[in-house]
Amino acid sequence: MQMGMPSWPTLVAPGRRRTSQSAVAVAVALVVGLACPVGAQTADGVQGLQFGLLFPGTTTIVTPETAGQRAEWQISGVGTFTVQLVLPIAMTSTRGDELPLQFTVTDGVLVSLQGKQVTFDPRQMQTIRHNKRETTRIWLGGSVIASPDQRADSYSATVTLIVSGPPA
Repeated sequence: MQMGMPSWPTLVAPGRRRTSQSAVAVAVALVVGLACPVGAQTADGVQGLQFGLLFPGTTTIVTPETAGQRAEWQISGVGTFTVQLVLPIAMTSTRGDELPLQFTVTDGVLVSLQGKQVTFDPRQMQTIRHNKRETTRIWLGGSVIASPDQRADSYSATVTLIVSGPPA
């Protein structure tokens, strides 16, 4: 099941000033996907990772604390289960060009409804324990690295959240 909200930033062509006439639209979409076969939990994609305006030769960073730009999932249920993010190394354009992505040890945050936040490495599996019916949010940030000669085009990739654990 694929869910999420794509972002629609703009990549300004190299050597050009940012104006409405010179900006070239680029669809950079990191779509939030789910794989949740666990009976005791439910998972929902809230929003995809959105980088906003991109320029050639720059790195754009979205922290997991950046509301409105971070990717976000919500997991509700009872019991112990694991979550694993399948992270792409790049977004691919309609022409086959790549726009590299980077995820670091501080790009994941688990948030309880009580407000407790735990930073984690999104490249590693995480165990979540709900002693009663609870909800945990997963926030994901990341970086996109546009080369100086990055071509303007539509780029996309998918981040998938896999939830697994004992049967209900």
